[in-house]
Amino acid sequence: RFKGLYFSGNRVVLSSVINGASVLESPWSETINGEQVIIRTVEVGPTKRHLRFLVDAPDGDAGRSIDEEGYQLLVRGKGESVSAVFLKWYDNETRQSFHQSRRTWVTVPKSEKPQRFEAFVWQGPKKALQGIAREVARRKSPTDLSKLLNGGEARYPKPLVTKGEVAKDTAAPY
Repeated sequence: RFKGLYFSGNRVVLSSVINGASVLESPWSETINGEQVIIRTVEVGPTKRHLRFLVDAPDGDAGRSIDEEGYQLLVRGKGESVSAVFLKWYDNETRQSFHQSRRTWVTVPKSEKPQRFEAFVWQGPKKALQGIAREVARRKSPTDLSKLLNGGEARYPKPLVTKGEVAKDTAAPY
């Protein structure tokens, strides 16, 4: 159930309830080592069920999954161009989970505690993969999305004034 869309500065947070769990998500784009990377920050409140999130659905093969210190990686493609999804959890108790079948799914296990993860989605030259992986591994906990629900500075600080005018044609509705 969709609850709302919140703006805070140049960030947006989507709020919903999925199988009884509160879910906040903020899509974002950053330049990491000179490459544009799409980042999805997701916060899941306490949940009594496992939840699945579709992270990526690229063309091509099923890819290969690699567990590294600090993140999990799914790489697709051959040759000089690859696509990659890095999954980084910010809760040491959370188990990492990728499902592959030409789509990248993340399973969030049931938990009494809130859970937070980021999915970094990137496509580019294979030679840039290692540099991005290094930066993902170093990354600290992302912004607490619940703090962005109160909004930021006003986008339009001047008041918007409108003026109605009665129509001269008395048969018209206005």
